[in-house]
Amino acid sequence: MSIREYFAGKEVLITGATGLVGKVLLEKILHDLPEIPRVYVLIRKKVSRAGKTDSPQERLHKEILASSAFDRLRQIHGDSFSSLVRDKVEAVPGDLAEEHLGMDDLTRLRLQERVRVIINCAAVVTFDAPIGAALNLNTLGPMRILEFARGCADPVVAHVSTCYVNGTREGVVSEDPLDPTQAMLQRGSGRNDPYDVDEEVEAISSLIRDVEDRSLTRWRRMAFAYGARRGKTRRGNSGEHDRSSAAETLRREWVDRRLIKEGMRWSRRRGWNDVYTFTKAMGEQMIMRHRGNVPTVIFRPSIIESAFESPMPGWLDGMRMIDPLIVAYGRGQLVDFPGNPDATLDLVPVDMVVNALLASVPGAPDNSRVAVYQLATGMNNHLTMREFCELVQDSFQRQALSGRGAPSEALPSITFPSAASFLRGLRYRQILPLRALEAAAWLGSLTSWGRRRRNIFRARRSGAERLAYWARLYSPYTGVLCRYQSEQMGKVLGALDDEERQKFNFDVAGIDWRHYVQDIHIPGVRQFLLGIKPKAGLSPEGVNTESQQDKGRPQTGPEAPEEKKGRPARTPSATGRRHPMITDLPEERELTIWVGSHRLRRPARAMTRWLLALAYRYYLGFEFEGVEHVPTSGPVIVVANHNSHLDTGALLVVLGNRIRDLHPVAAKDYWFRDRLWSWASRTFINAIPFDRHARLSEGLGLAVALLRQNHSLLYFPEGGRSVTGEMRPFKAGVGVLALESGASIVPTNITGSFEALAKGSWLPKRREIRVRFGTPIPVDQYFQPQGNGSTQELARRITDDAQKAVEALC
Repeated sequence: MSIREYFAGKEVLITGATGLVGKVLLEKILHDLPEIPRVYVLIRKKVSRAGKTDSPQERLHKEILASSAFDRLRQIHGDSFSSLVRDKVEAVPGDLAEEHLGMDDLTRLRLQERVRVIINCAAVVTFDAPIGAALNLNTLGPMRILEFARGCADPVVAHVSTCYVNGTREGVVSEDPLDPTQAMLQRGSGRNDPYDVDEEVEAISSLIRDVEDRSLTRWRRMAFAYGARRGKTRRGNSGEHDRSSAAETLRREWVDRRLIKEGMRWSRRRGWNDVYTFTKAMGEQMIMRHRGNVPTVIFRPSIIESAFESPMPGWLDGMRMIDPLIVAYGRGQLVDFPGNPDATLDLVPVDMVVNALLASVPGAPDNSRVAVYQLATGMNNHLTMREFCELVQDSFQRQALSGRGAPSEALPSITFPSAASFLRGLRYRQILPLRALEAAAWLGSLTSWGRRRRNIFRARRSGAERLAYWARLYSPYTGVLCRYQSEQMGKVLGALDDEERQKFNFDVAGIDWRHYVQDIHIPGVRQFLLGIKPKAGLSPEGVNTESQQDKGRPQTGPEAPEEKKGRPARTPSATGRRHPMITDLPEERELTIWVGSHRLRRPARAMTRWLLALAYRYYLGFEFEGVEHVPTSGPVIVVANHNSHLDTGALLVVLGNRIRDLHPVAAKDYWFRDRLWSWASRTFINAIPFDRHARLSEGLGLAVALLRQNHSLLYFPEGGRSVTGEMRPFKAGVGVLALESGASIVPTNITGSFEALAKGSWLPKRREIRVRFGTPIPVDQYFQPQGNGSTQELARRITDDAQKAVEALC
């Protein structure tokens, strides 16, 4: 039976649609399987630490359908794309980590009457996740899927796993199900350590409970210590609540660190490389033991990487396993890859994974057995680590990672040290020297030059530490000495007719690795991960590769960052992703005047904050909470409601010693109306002017330039003080600042200042002022292209979200 005939008239439930495979799967169904009448997407609601809740429907549109993966459909359907989604896709409130999939009874019964195919793509994919979270989703999640399926009529369950559930095995690995009574270390080793998957799950659950219980004792000590340390700066019930909340946060962090360590130790003791593969393997074993009579397919891809053809060549959503190494090598940060040069690097494009997954479902067997399909390239299209690295090196020799021509110097050949040698070299050649330079720059941090150098060294050291972290996690996969059979998938491919073989292509044996790595994957890394827009229609060799299918497709990738003479460089993570709105940036000489440190200014500002602190604490009354959410260095935009002149002083009292380069953005026509006011605003509170009557492109240039220099801003998006004490709509400037700089937004709510000093009053009344900081809003999450939406629309969306976050803190 063909794929389209099988799925005709069948409604489908998908879990994990917010992930890489889930997005491509949903797009593929909407594009090539119109016979499916409806797709249900299981999505849990998301509650931020600031209390803002995104419903499943909001997450469907913001995190899935807004992705560039759906640009092809937007191009085809135009204005009718929304109606297509409305008719075909339904967001179902639920959670795979909860009993009954987190659905209410009516929803569950309604779906069980309609759903015939269940595709489980959900997983905790972090290799070193706390074992409690991984166990709940990766191991127990499939059991909840099977429970749901038993209530359906003639269901089929397709469970997405991974080839690496086979752990540390070597040689040829067949498409066999995992034995629930055998750990991976026992296979071929002669060891007879007792193992049973049910007992293993119970033992791990007992470990988790024990860690939680031990943490409670530590929590009491943390709460007491934190209260003693912070008690002098807080008053009343609000401060007590803040201390308890901070201690609880510390407790959860301690529990997570402990469960990460225990999970990695337990996984390796049983013969798996990490928590991810261990818990996924136990998920398969639980299916084998508890499946009952539900027809089930276990689908195992190897390392999933960027798309080969659809939704567009090179499409990728987040760093995968090999991408950090590619980027680090292209930037000259390392010249060696940890691993065995002759080991198999088993890559499969994500669209071929989705095609093979859909093709495997019609072949689901009856209840007598479970079908296991592996999609891998090691057997029929072998690629070694050495060959892959040579392709990467050759690509970067001809065009730099930035996509702006060839490198000025030839990149050195890649070497292949052991993981231990690689980590040792990274520590002594980069991490420790950068720490020393950072400490030395700290001694000169009284100057703006010293602060900038320190920020540079800190960023480089953080990058080297991230690289070491990735190497520790991923190095086992760059030394794999086994090959995964894909015979069953080959049979499925051979049974397809020519039309479906082309439409649902997963012929991994036909991949030309040079073409895929150099013409598809690396350009995809540039465009979708680094925000560097390629020149239209040009491959790395300068050959026109634009297909007829791509012509007319909306450009979704970011634009390449540019440097203009005399102006600060644009950050790739920010302005390179959309057409810039702020073009009137100050010249370098003008910026130096604002950034430069005058001898009298720093003590004057410290004295100002000290005097303000006395007035706020002992005359007005003052409370604040959530300051731990505020980053200690820029770029950050602290966004607050604005009721009084007291608002700026309150924020400076709390944040003045926490963030060194902090600038209130003040109205030019008020605070900078003459030379005396300008001198006082700059000298005592470090304010910068904003022309609120000019266009954004002219009024915010200085603010953007300072953010790009890692400074931070206090910003009141209402455009002036409220005359009623009620919050007014935010103006779009905050969204523009975030887009142009890449800075995070810290939502802040101030209460009591209107009662203390309303607009038009001169003498403050004795009214307590409260300041509450929320969780930062990272601007990176908004860089998913919104169809044909303009930059102005995206800025408006960021502004609206910021206002909701501030309102939620009331």
